[in-house]
Amino acid sequence: MKLLLRDPWLMAVDKPAGLLSQPGLGQEQGDSVITRLQQQDPSLRLVHRLDRDTSGVLLLARSADALRRLSALFTERRINKLYQADVEGELHGRGCIVSPWHDSRANRRATAATPRDVWR
Repeated sequence: MKLLLRDPWLMAVDKPAGLLSQPGLGQEQGDSVITRLQQQDPSLRLVHRLDRDTSGVLLLARSADALRRLSALFTERRINKLYQADVEGELHGRGCIVSPWHDSRANRRATAATPRDVWR
């Protein structure tokens, strides 16, 4: 896990695929980004999560006040997220899904886009 930014308010790390953001259920799922980082800095708190198989930038607050402020930015949708995916099979052209993702009804552990999403 690579440190990308550390300032008085927050920390940003590059979370590798295959590592949980926070501990899961059971002893075999105890290893995570937050448990590793809290060994050096117990005050760190996750601002958001990424799925185990997702790699990318993960933000951690360095104080309770920073967590409150950063969480508010996510709640107010003032922070934009960009996801990039590797696709297998045949893809015609380039594009992006321009509507929000939601929890999948078919698989509670996955996210999905609805059929009405626009591909541009």
